[in-house]
Amino acid sequence: MVVEDTTTKTHRRSTVSIPTHITGASSAMLDDPKTLEEIASINMLAFSGNNAGDNNTRFAKMQIRSNLSSPDYRYYIAFREKEVVGYIGWKVLGGFAREHPVIELDQIAISEKARGNRIAPRLIEETVQDAVFALTATNPRFQHDSPVHLVVWTYADNDSANKIYDYYFTDGVNGSRNQYGNDEVMKSRTLEAPYSLKKPHE
Repeated sequence: MVVEDTTTKTHRRSTVSIPTHITGASSAMLDDPKTLEEIASINMLAFSGNNAGDNNTRFAKMQIRSNLSSPDYRYYIAFREKEVVGYIGWKVLGGFAREHPVIELDQIAISEKARGNRIAPRLIEETVQDAVFALTATNPRFQHDSPVHLVVWTYADNDSANKIYDYYFTDGVNGSRNQYGNDEVMKSRTLEAPYSLKKPHE
């Protein structure tokens, strides 16, 4: 899956259009040390559990490789001018043979210099359909006109993330927990075929 859009970047005297590409990740792609390092750097800054405080991305790389090797996980990466500017990870919860699969938005992270350009919403909107089909491909009970249940866990006090999630996970809060010393809430949405999160006018 590859999606291309154009983000406008303004300089002092000119405006330049910079294309942003979103593509599904593969093992071959992550064999490229530069790509893997860029994804891991974004991961390490966004998720403190992979940050040992020494500016080393080894733990982030371990998690990325582990997720990518699992059949219940699907990564998508946003590139701009061949540089990784963000990524999203979707995964199946509760087994591979549910009649109505539960799919979690497990991770989403944007590089600091690329924030404010709608990359996070684009990653959610433009990958969810492909993720649903990829993660249910071997499910013998899933009919491709059946609903799926989307969920995301987020820190209760993360206002910027919650603003985005509230827009897409419109069934509201359906759970809470305290994990790693932080209060989290689970937001959800039942998504009907054709599994689009774009508004009708978009």
